[in-house]
Amino acid sequence: MNNSAFNKIKALYKKLRHWARIRRFSFRLSKNGVKNRVIYLMGLGEDFPNLGDQAQAAAIPIWLKRNFGRSIVEVKS
Repeated sequence: MNNSAFNKIKALYKKLRHWARIRRFSFRLSKNGVKNRVIYLMGLGEDFPNLGDQAQAAAIPIWLKRNFGRSIVEVKS
């Protein structure tokens, strides 16, 4: 098997794993009665003690919207 075919299979496998993780998480949410609802993201304050907290505060809402496509309400603490 040449490198090109191997890389294509590897990329497909990575996409399938990502899709499967999202489906499992969505299934667990729907099983607990959380289907097509709003996601509430709590605990985002105005003061961040370090750069890692700032990065998480910026990335988490983007990740939730991209992977679940639901409305997100951010509640500041």
